[in-house]
Amino acid sequence: MKAILNGVGIKGYFREIYACEYEYRRDGSPKCVKMAVNDTNKTQFLFRVNKSCLRLDQDINKHMPEEKRRIPFHNMIYIGDGDSDVPCMAVTTKNGGHAIAVYPPKKKASRKCLELLHANRVHYIVPADFSSGSELCNFLESIIKLLVNRISLDRLMHQQKQGHSG
Repeated sequence: MKAILNGVGIKGYFREIYACEYEYRRDGSPKCVKMAVNDTNKTQFLFRVNKSCLRLDQDINKHMPEEKRRIPFHNMIYIGDGDSDVPCMAVTTKNGGHAIAVYPPKKKASRKCLELLHANRVHYIVPADFSSGSELCNFLESIIKLLVNRISLDRLMHQQKQGHSG
């Protein structure tokens, strides 16, 4: 729900939030669904982030070379908990990113999660426990450290090429 995400403390670090949304009446009661998020538009949103075409009126179907894309898929982490997340998980992993399937804490991983893992559509399955020190948080911290190091190395190599061109 976009209304909930708009209230979180880290919202200021994001240029756009894509989530289910209601249109509200003046009295604050919901009038109708303004945006429903399904598997198709979740995938569209991934490409919007990838190509930095964040506004819904921008065309994302136009070809853009990989090196021109603002957020490469290999720098993305996708966390999903249901069938509507599977296409995004597959796109993310196929393009070098990191996909994690989560399931309810204190339960066993579902057969679906295990199938996703064995089909290489996700890299990891773990309980949806986002508390500090949890298995999920430890795994996310490891991925983020990997991404930070890769981005730093890419910048250093780019700077060296720029310094030696001409």
